[in-house]
Order: sequence, then structure tokens, then C-alpha cells
Amino acid sequence: PNIIAVRTPSFLELYVEQLLSPLAIFQIFTSLLWLLDAVSLGFTAFQVASILLLESTTVFQRQRMLKMLNQMSAKPYSLHVFRLGAWTHLPTTALLPGDLVSLR
Repeated sequence: PNIIAVRTPSFLELYVEQLLSPLAIFQIFTSLLWLLDAVSLGFTAFQVASILLLESTTVFQRQRMLKMLNQMSAKPYSLHVFRLGAWTHLPTTALLPGDLVSLR
């Protein structure tokens, strides 16, 4: 059918994808290096928690954008269509190549 539907992934799918991005991996790796360099455990825990929180807000924004994109698609409506030698009323989702559409 002639339908554009954007699948909205779950929060967990997007979150895992976001955490596997090169920037997030670099930030977490850097935090662990600072921990090994005798920087306080509390500072490192706070920094990792901040990274996780900021990445989750990015995921929420992406989910909201995908839902908005899905709502922007055109809604199906009825058209006067010439198909197989006769005029009929069909929804826009049932149009096929070669159909003639009345513009009146």
C-alpha cells in the first residue's frame, strides 16, 4: 500500500545505539582512565552518571522527533479513480501505477 510509516524504536534500542556511539564510548573510556589515574571514585561515578543522563535525554528527543515525523505523513482520503475501464472511489492507499485520478 501507499503508506509511509516510520517505525519508532523503543527507548532501550535507541539508548544502546546512543551508548555505542564513538563519542559516548570515548567519554566513558576517559572517565575510566581518570579513575585509574587516582582521581576520586565519587568524581568518576558522577561523570559516568552525567554521561548516561545526557545520552538518555538525547534518546528522548530522538523518540519525540520520530513520533512527530510519523504524525506528519498524509492521511488517506477517497479519490475518484479510473481503473479497469470504470470509475470508482478508492482510498489513496489503494492507488496503483497506471490509475487515472480525477482532479475535479
